[in-house]
Amino acid sequence: MNNRIIVKGLLPLLTIIWLWRTNGNCDTIPRYNRLLDRIVKSSGYGLAGSPGLSVEVIRDGKIIAARSYGLADLSSGARISSATNFRIASVSKQFTAMAILILLEQGKLSLDNTLTDFFPGFPAYGHAITIRQLLNHTSGIRSYEQFIDEYRHTQISDQDVLHVLEQQKDGYFLPGADYRYSNSGYVLLALIAEHVSGQSFADFMRQHIFLPLHMDQSFVVGSVPQKIPKRAYGYSKVGDHWIKTDQSVTSATYGDGGVYSSVADLYKWDQALYSNRLVSKPTMALAFTPGTYGNEKKSHYGFGWGIDTVNGYRKLSHEGASIGFRSYILRLPEQRFSVIVLMNYGDGDPVRVANAITRTFFPAIAPAMPGPVKLSQAALSAFSGFYQVRGKLNEIKAVHGGLNWTGIIDQPIRLSAQNSTTFFYTDADLNPEGSYRVRFQNGGFSFEVDGREAFKGTYICGDLTRVDPLIKPPISSARIRYILQLLAKGGTAPERAHIITEQLRSDAETSPRHEFDDVINIYYLQAKEVRPKLLSRLDQDISQILFVNATTKKSTFLVALFLTENKFVADAQLISSNQDDSTRHSK
Repeated sequence: MNNRIIVKGLLPLLTIIWLWRTNGNCDTIPRYNRLLDRIVKSSGYGLAGSPGLSVEVIRDGKIIAARSYGLADLSSGARISSATNFRIASVSKQFTAMAILILLEQGKLSLDNTLTDFFPGFPAYGHAITIRQLLNHTSGIRSYEQFIDEYRHTQISDQDVLHVLEQQKDGYFLPGADYRYSNSGYVLLALIAEHVSGQSFADFMRQHIFLPLHMDQSFVVGSVPQKIPKRAYGYSKVGDHWIKTDQSVTSATYGDGGVYSSVADLYKWDQALYSNRLVSKPTMALAFTPGTYGNEKKSHYGFGWGIDTVNGYRKLSHEGASIGFRSYILRLPEQRFSVIVLMNYGDGDPVRVANAITRTFFPAIAPAMPGPVKLSQAALSAFSGFYQVRGKLNEIKAVHGGLNWTGIIDQPIRLSAQNSTTFFYTDADLNPEGSYRVRFQNGGFSFEVDGREAFKGTYICGDLTRVDPLIKPPISSARIRYILQLLAKGGTAPERAHIITEQLRSDAETSPRHEFDDVINIYYLQAKEVRPKLLSRLDQDISQILFVNATTKKSTFLVALFLTENKFVADAQLISSNQDDSTRHSK
């Protein structure tokens, strides 16, 4: 018999055997891929014509499921695949930490070295900040983001961050006294790696991590337009439109979030963490050991990894969030199980997707949610109103048995009472670790993760009440519609100086408000007075907020217009859509 015929006939069988040996049982791959399809579809991601995500599930060294959804580039129509490179944002911190551990084993630094060992010009307080404290976020060093000028357009470099930090006289707390997550610390770690290695951080990472692991398509990327092969572009959704939000002023720093990688390459990274290919196992164990602070309190963070024990499962994880991108890696090392989720959708939630997948394999890892307590409708209504959160107006509204929080993510968040002033996410998928709390206090609320404040909401005004149709609005409905159409077209019109502020006109020229493209009708709701100096938009003090319903052929939106004292419109914001409360439809 012809040997070529024999070999040709064996090829399909050999392919099946290879797939089984490398990626698990060939029958389970389609089954688990269908599982991913169900979870991703139920989460509302990867819709046709939209940005999407790439997902990979690893068990016992094999890829048991891998699926990609949506587009990497809306302009070209390029689809996302397992080889697509995403900006992985803060997931990069584990690579920065590994660079430091490699230099530790090379004898080029000690974890007890201090900042002034590398940066002699650093203020005196840096003499007490060690590399170990930078790695596990106990240094107290200040966040460089708080010193960025609101109107800055050029990207910040690592050297810029160093310069800013060298101007500070102290940190948030004494080094080692407390825990506070810090991007600044990891920018400094990348600079330290450059200082002691004599290489650029990108070259060091490529030589000592990416090439040895054959992560051939992974890169440290600073400012664009550096060419990134097979890259995904980042997007955010504004109304019904996708806006490219690929870069921000903080997208050019290295150590805190500068790595681009794919799920295919991150599989190689995940497997290397079980070995001594990069560092010895004792050194590797340092990365997965919780840090300590204060009086020997243990944190939930090692070197570039969050560390938790959930119902007996040891979990290592890290989330990444950058403008236009979200990422998450979850590992259960004792079970040799990992999930990697990369998104080019800035408002996506990869943690929710990864936890839904993980619970399918390990149901006991689902977080235990607290039981709600019952508050009267009057008690709940006391929290209703509009709050300024991260530069945007959010609404919290009393509903039967709880609160609805609108504006922080695409969908409303249902809050249930834990006690008279503290609320938790009712949906476990939105609160995957059971650690998110909203704690109301005088003048607003604090959003807490694991008992630590992540951000605040400042109370601006009360909830909307039924409007008397005879009350004359400060600006006519026709005028408001014209203003929104003006912003959608980029702020250009002969009458613009008499309607909107110059700052808003300039902002709209740069970033047209496409969420207002198809507005047909405006229904005035209510005007709310704002206490002086409480709220500003585009560098203008706001004295009044005008709330309206804006309707299109498909939906209705709650819109806020921010008025100056002389009744110029300083900004406009879409708050929520598809309102069904009767008080929202009074003309």
